[in-house]
Amino acid sequence: MNRTTISVKPENQRWVSPGKGETRANVAETRKIGEFELRVLLTIVRLNGNAYAPTIQRELGVRTNKDVCLGAIYVTLDRLEKRGLIASYRGEPTKVRGGGPKRMVKLEPDGVRALKSYKELLSDVQQTLDEAHLCTAVA
Repeated sequence: MNRTTISVKPENQRWVSPGKGETRANVAETRKIGEFELRVLLTIVRLNGNAYAPTIQRELGVRTNKDVCLGAIYVTLDRLEKRGLIASYRGEPTKVRGGGPKRMVKLEPDGVRALKSYKELLSDVQQTLDEAHLCTAVA
């Protein structure tokens, strides 16, 4: 699987650009987000308040046309929550689950920033390809 990474700045830190009197060592610590994590974040947005591991698994499976392991979803959700990109909360108990609540997840402000950073990166990639006339050459 390809690994696309972007930088995510924690909410309580400011971006510092090297070249404005700062060195790379002064730049806020960044965290790398892989393609699968980005797909999970996007799926949480798509599910609009109904995001928990099994619904994320189903939606990802439909979108990617691949089998997605439920365990991979749980591990990824834990990792994203530790990074502050998502938060989990207990949903209402359901009869289907024997009265147990679902572990629902929602995007946090840092998660929104991560997706916006990725959008900016993709926009830059598209612009660069267009300027280099590579989109029409490859298609």
